Amino acid sequence: MKYTPSRTFSGGGSANVLGMYITGLGAVRVVREGAAGHRAGLKAGDRILSRFEGDRVQEFSSFGEFQDWLNATKGAPARILVQRDGKPVTLTVEADEKEFAPGRFELGVMMSDASGEASDEVRVLGTREGSVAQKAGILAGDRIVGASVDGQAYFNPGGGFFSRLWGGGEQKFSLPGLAAALEAAYDLKTRTAKDITLTVDRNGKHETIKITPDLEGAESAANMVISVAEQRSAPVKKGFGDSITAGFHHSKKVGYKIAMTLLGLFSGRISITHLGGPLVIAKRSYSLAGWGMGTLIFFLAFISLNLAIVNLIPIPVLDGGQWLLVSIEAAAGKPLPEKVMAPISLVSFILVVGLMLFVLGNDIVTVFVKKWV
Repeated sequence: MKYTPSRTFSGGGSANVLGMYITGLGAVRVVREGAAGHRAGLKAGDRILSRFEGDRVQEFSSFGEFQDWLNATKGAPARILVQRDGKPVTLTVEADEKEFAPGRFELGVMMSDASGEASDEVRVLGTREGSVAQKAGILAGDRIVGASVDGQAYFNPGGGFFSRLWGGGEQKFSLPGLAAALEAAYDLKTRTAKDITLTVDRNGKHETIKITPDLEGAESAANMVISVAEQRSAPVKKGFGDSITAGFHHSKKVGYKIAMTLLGLFSGRISITHLGGPLVIAKRSYSLAGWGMGTLIFFLAFISLNLAIVNLIPIPVLDGGQWLLVSIEAAAGKPLPEKVMAPISLVSFILVVGLMLFVLGNDIVTVFVKKWV
């Protein structure tokens, strides 16, 4: 069996957080047929090194810098230098504008993890010119070892009942911890943000730097909240037995994240507008299918696990609700009266159908109006 597992956390989007470039530029892993990278002659295994600016060659220090440069080309022909089989090759690329993200451009390639293995640190590779990180004094080479909001320090997910049930780190800080701090700083409902205090290791000395997010800048809102996302490693092959073991391992990790998301929805920490329904799933499935059957199957497995866990919510029209009612009847030693069951079932049905209609409407806005997917 061949599949592409979740590997590590890295900067998504333009690969910057608050204007900090934190993701290295790995080798090309997959080139989508017919996309800009394919037309330019990029091949799996190529490593993008630099771009030409007139007669000058400028090296890319990070994936974020490369993505920002690609957006700046606005699809015009531009030359890049790649390493192929140990030899330099010059290619001319004309990036395609993303269908559902006007103003952002792509080559249609999937990059491998630059580090080659999961990273336990957040190292700044550079900063975007004029960004809040640069203005606050963040420098290339700084290592972020902590983050806090309103005096509350944030770490990688871990501790508590769900951690013991699903597993997780405790008091460790890397990109997941930074993601938690960003999420706490940004209020999705009011579109306001709090200051974030970063603890930086610079040449062996710790410094604290306070950053005020710029809600109107390039690294605002969406980038702040979703910039720390999972990046996938190179595909791996496993035998039947190992595949079963890996399946349980990834199901445990994904199940933990789904449980945390549901808790966030019920507590109000995560906006209900982030829910995706059939249109978002269909659009995402179509996009992922372009990266191969293994990636699509992995996504469908995620959806199946998601539905299985949601089905355990104790609402009478769901299996979790049925188990709850049966447990109550077993404890009482008799069935619940019809005059009690009828209104409970009706209200539950209305709630579920209402949620389905809301999600469908939200899908229409997300896919066709906001064009986020």
